Amino acid sequence: MATANSSQQRMLLMDNVDLEYEDIEDEAAASPSRFASYAMFKFFGHAIASPSAVAITLMQAQFLPNARTRRRLAHLGSGTDSEHSDSENYQDFTEPAAAEEAAHEQENGDSDSSLDPLDELLSSSTASAMAPNGASQKTDNDGFLIQSSPLDGASRPPYMLPPLISSSVLKTMGVVRRHPDEGTSGLFKGLSASFFASLATETIEPLLTTTVCDSLGLNDTLPLVDHDNPVPIAAVCITTSVIADVLLSPLDIARVRLILQTSRPDRKYRGLIHALRTQFMDARINPYSNLSLLFPTVAVSLCHHMFGFLTPLLLDRGMGISEVYNPLKYALLELFVHTARDLMLVPLQTAQVRLYAQPSAHPRDGRPWLSLVPLSPIPYSGLGNCVSQIMHNEGGSRADVHALAEKKQRRDTNPTAIGLWARVAPLYQGLASKMMSNVLYCGIRILTEIIEITDGEEF
Repeated sequence: MATANSSQQRMLLMDNVDLEYEDIEDEAAASPSRFASYAMFKFFGHAIASPSAVAITLMQAQFLPNARTRRRLAHLGSGTDSEHSDSENYQDFTEPAAAEEAAHEQENGDSDSSLDPLDELLSSSTASAMAPNGASQKTDNDGFLIQSSPLDGASRPPYMLPPLISSSVLKTMGVVRRHPDEGTSGLFKGLSASFFASLATETIEPLLTTTVCDSLGLNDTLPLVDHDNPVPIAAVCITTSVIADVLLSPLDIARVRLILQTSRPDRKYRGLIHALRTQFMDARINPYSNLSLLFPTVAVSLCHHMFGFLTPLLLDRGMGISEVYNPLKYALLELFVHTARDLMLVPLQTAQVRLYAQPSAHPRDGRPWLSLVPLSPIPYSGLGNCVSQIMHNEGGSRADVHALAEKKQRRDTNPTAIGLWARVAPLYQGLASKMMSNVLYCGIRILTEIIEITDGEEF
């Protein structure tokens, strides 16, 4: 009898073990499928956002010089770009006037022997070409004419987009879609890089945070607002997030370069793997050792994550507004904080794109770097230099281009006379799109809270 009972118990135990193994196998079989579903939905999310991301990247990378900078480019090598001529007796920006001024200064010997950095950089690589009317036109090393006006399509390479003078993301998307070399597929360049970077961030960042918190004895499972002393855990989270972004920065660099390059067969980068591999072929452009690539990555990541982690602490601990007990006021204040974040973040992102895309940051492998938008002919030496040059060389450029489009004569404006917003506007390309997304997010949160309150009262 005891033997029968023991055998029955062993049979029940084996059945339970078999069931447990079957459950484990089912979970293992279901886990890849769940991950595949999650990855698929995430990819579709990135695909939906890709056209606007491509448009904003193109707008941020475009070099659109103002009238003063265009006049300096038109006088390269002539020595006419002196501080005296920049501050007094501004000439109308027309080719005949520019030619007469250059000829007059050369005849009188009234040229400054010292060139400014822009002239010194470019004058050695330019040559003169005679236009049909006898005027001198500048050409680069490849023989292309240097544009005297952004609207001059005759000297624009066929692979390049027309000037993106509008700040509208939708209009920029339309310009890309209508280009014969780009089409609709041009709005989805860099999609694989952004998708893999997002997946890798979701894996590396929590792993680093958990590892550091375990070694320091911190609890990373609670929200920051629930900690008695949130400063240590906030510092750890921000630091590990920045480290993760730096480690994955080659993917972001590849994304920017894939978006900006032409889709023609003679493009520089053949795909994501090639764009990643070439970053490490030359120590001069290594994203981990080149400071002009490393500093903007750290600055953008630090600004983004500081606002992300410290906003709940500011509103809950600093201002005493709880997301649970006062959600409407919390959502409105969060909108103002996100606006302040974008006002600081967008200029840094613009400089980051410029530094990632400038010609000196690409490998010297014999393949030409053909960009969809004109890039700055003078290299940026760092983050601060990039921001100051954008304000100085491109401030007020859109008003100048609109005046040229309307065929109005516009005098070359003294840089000190340009308004503050006109000077900083080139740094804020894509800001309107981000502001609109913030407002929509806040509106959805407020609408959700109103619906929940209404349903609770009816119940």
